[in-house]
Amino acid sequence: MTRKPSYDDLLRKVGNLEKRTATYRSLVEKSQDLFYRTDLEGRITFISPSVYRLSGYTVEEAIGMPMAEKVYLVPEERESFLAELGKHGQVTNFEARLRRKDGSVWWAFTSARFYKDDQGNILGVEGNTRDISDLKKTEDALRTSEEKFRLTFNTSPDSINLNRVSDGMYIEINQGFTDLTGYTRQDVVGKTSYEINIWADTQDRDRLVKGLMKTGRVTNLEARFVRKNGDIGVALMSARMLTINDEAIILSITRDITDKRADKKQLALFAAVIKQANEEVLITDIDGAIQYTNPSLEKNTGYSKEELVGKKPSILKSGLHDPVFYEDLWSTILAKRTWKGLIHNQSKTGQIILHDARITPILDSNREIIAFVSIRRDVTEQVKIEDQLRQSQKMEAIGTLAGGIAHDFNNILSGIFGYADLATVNLDNPDKSKKHIQQIKAGASRAADLVQQILTFSRRGEHQKNPVKLYLIVKEAIKFLRSSIPSNIEIKEKISTRSTAIADPTQIHQIIMNLCTNASQAMQESGGTLSISLEDVEIPKSRTIPDLGIQAGDYIRMEVSDTGTGMDPDTLARIFEPYFTTKEIGKGTGLGLAVVLGIVEEYKGFVKAYSEPGSGTTFHVYFPLAKAHTRKRGFKSPKKRLEKGSGHVMVVDDDGDILASTREILQNYGYRVTGFPNGDQAFDAVRNCPDSFDLVITDRTMPKMTGDVLARELFKIRPDLPVILCSGYGPGDAKDKNTGTGIQKYLQKPVNSRELIFWIQKLTGA
Repeated sequence: MTRKPSYDDLLRKVGNLEKRTATYRSLVEKSQDLFYRTDLEGRITFISPSVYRLSGYTVEEAIGMPMAEKVYLVPEERESFLAELGKHGQVTNFEARLRRKDGSVWWAFTSARFYKDDQGNILGVEGNTRDISDLKKTEDALRTSEEKFRLTFNTSPDSINLNRVSDGMYIEINQGFTDLTGYTRQDVVGKTSYEINIWADTQDRDRLVKGLMKTGRVTNLEARFVRKNGDIGVALMSARMLTINDEAIILSITRDITDKRADKKQLALFAAVIKQANEEVLITDIDGAIQYTNPSLEKNTGYSKEELVGKKPSILKSGLHDPVFYEDLWSTILAKRTWKGLIHNQSKTGQIILHDARITPILDSNREIIAFVSIRRDVTEQVKIEDQLRQSQKMEAIGTLAGGIAHDFNNILSGIFGYADLATVNLDNPDKSKKHIQQIKAGASRAADLVQQILTFSRRGEHQKNPVKLYLIVKEAIKFLRSSIPSNIEIKEKISTRSTAIADPTQIHQIIMNLCTNASQAMQESGGTLSISLEDVEIPKSRTIPDLGIQAGDYIRMEVSDTGTGMDPDTLARIFEPYFTTKEIGKGTGLGLAVVLGIVEEYKGFVKAYSEPGSGTTFHVYFPLAKAHTRKRGFKSPKKRLEKGSGHVMVVDDDGDILASTREILQNYGYRVTGFPNGDQAFDAVRNCPDSFDLVITDRTMPKMTGDVLARELFKIRPDLPVILCSGYGPGDAKDKNTGTGIQKYLQKPVNSRELIFWIQKLTGA
């Protein structure tokens, strides 16, 4: 029989309940989790004080709030939570995103159930919510880290593999491993490196393992490996020890350096070649500052590397080139093209060095200029020898033409003598005598032109390139040729251009004479036709051949063709070789075409030859068309009559006839004239009486003191005394490049009397 609880028993039970209630209340109030109750409509009827820390709402603000609608951020999560609660009567650790009072979001686990009264009626929902924001961040970070590792592992171009330390068995490999070795995952996972024989030298593996055992990691170990196809490669390995699932694992990353190793050897070879090369190598940055020089350049210039690096190449400048030369050079290389040409440089000791140079821009992957490399070859002595060979060949051509020259000159002299006799006979008939004298002057003029042709063709010295009309030189050469080649050879000319090229007239004349002499010799037995033509042509980009010097652009094409014996392919291939000749011994040096090619290439042009046995030979010579230029005009005799002048003129010439005739001409124009047969006497006259002369006319070539030396000495006494220098060798040979000579005009003999009077009056004003 159950004993009925006494009053004291009831008091004790109530006391224990109050204690437990107080304990539970304390736990709820102090808990980091959020405890809550709602009614059947979802409004909060009870909530623990932690609500403020977790959501920002006070308890008072939260009571009566529709919890699910107000707190859940994502409607789908709220609906899912309520559905699971309605289905099972409870929810455990439901993960959801909740909204704080300030709108920020936090992640939480929510557990909830229905609570009932004593009769089992559902009164509402009670539960607790735990903040898992930090846990969520940790999980996300871990997930991101794992994803990054997986992505890195799978997509790395380097080989990555995981091996077990205990037996070396492959656990995992990436695609980079397959690309490097040729082995697939099926080939290696579950096997050891020994089983697939991947080590070319097992000592490399021993070094790897030894390093891992000692420090737990190995960095940049160079090792050789065997690919699946048997090829040997070189790799750079880095590895470290890891623990995965309580098992010691080796993580290895391997990079293929086989090609780089080969490149390194090749670079070392190139460096040795450049260092030991006879050619000079100079590398500058984009601003022109020197970055590298090889020993040959240092040896030839006398400058050390320390003296050159950081300086500009202008440290080697000779001063022999005008600004246009360097402007052309820079415009070429800045346009990302290679510049080729001859440069006069100066060594540390002042010696002039002639370089055959090639300057090339270096481009990066974006085709932007990052540096310039200059490769130079000292051709100073070579050019001297070539000049001697050219002069020798030129003299050979002069010898060939000597007969024709003598024929023309004798004809001219015969006419002069004939008209001189007629003028003497007809002294009492002034009209007839005047006509005869005019014919004598015309013959003398033709003789002077012929002498000038000979001088032009045989002249030594530095060649001066200027704008020239090629057709004028061609016509002059054809006149020269008509009297020197056999009469059974017909000369045809076809000139359809009057364009200008930058060239030396002497060298152009030499080219024509060489080609035409060869052509006439090919037809000397049976005769034939020699054709010479000039025309403007354009070379399009599609026909450029840089290695052969054929560049796109506008050209003047000179064609020289014959109907002679022609050449077979083997002979045609060798015609430009120095000393190669098909002529008999004593009939040619074999230098002619080599000289032609050298001159044309110096002008940045090119030569093409066509020939077949029995069908003759044709040469096409291409000269680059000159840009717009201003050309100096020669003397043009004034149409109006020259007035008589006044003043005291000194004439100096060792030729008595010239001295006498010049004195008489000047006196006829009203000048007082004093003549001297040499420079010494002329100098003494000025030194003794400095102000007695208004102008000096002097020959250049005289015994004792030459005309240019006389001019220089007179300048020291009378800087204002004008000097006219006359030369039988032409102004090009007479021109004195030094300043301070007093020479104000150069005239070529024979001097036209009207031109002489014109310049006297122009220089003296009287």
